[in-house]
Amino acid sequence: YTRNRAIDAARVDNFVIDGCTVAHTSYNAITITGTNCVIKNSHIYDTAKGGITISGGDRANLISANNVIENNRIHDNTRIFKTYQPAIGAYSVGLIIRNNELYNNPHELIAIGSNDIIIEYNEIYNGVLESADMGAIYLGRDPSILGIEIRYNYFHDIGNTYGGIGQQSIFSDDGNVVPYIHSNIFYRGSTTTEMSGLPSNSFPIKAHGSQFGLIENNIIIDSPA
Repeated sequence: YTRNRAIDAARVDNFVIDGCTVAHTSYNAITITGTNCVIKNSHIYDTAKGGITISGGDRANLISANNVIENNRIHDNTRIFKTYQPAIGAYSVGLIIRNNELYNNPHELIAIGSNDIIIEYNEIYNGVLESADMGAIYLGRDPSILGIEIRYNYFHDIGNTYGGIGQQSIFSDDGNVVPYIHSNIFYRGSTTTEMSGLPSNSFPIKAHGSQFGLIENNIIIDSPA
């Protein structure tokens, strides 16, 4: 139990968190800025303001930080702050997010804010439970974010029935380049009904004012549109 985050590591190299339980914080769980860092095999839950925030590398010159987040269970990370507090804040150039279980968030579960990020083999569910105009994976308002690949993930039970502008599994918003999205499964990847009875504005994959990108070879089941 802490009034801040549990782990704060700045300007580190080869920093590894392995097999830890991080819970009951009053901020996020872990913040890391560095290179060749790994967070793996850990359970992160009951935090007030997000799960993991990771940054590093040189974005101006596209020099990879070579960071990895894998085999973690991250959930219920918004005890106090309810929006823009993802399970993973991905702000590292050259980041792999792999084999994680991410769930139970009223808003976003992964926020993308840098280049050359691979998101693969994750189970992502129960996201965007209390909001609209949002995605379980979200990126927006920065068309220089390039090199994002989202592949081999299982999205399910995303969204709510409150209506509004919609709830998505993946949302590229406000001018961003659409990631390369392929080989994913979306089962109930957006809301299937709305309390208003009006047509749904929700989609498993949504682009708003976005450009370029490639979406192929995905399986979409039980989607309203």
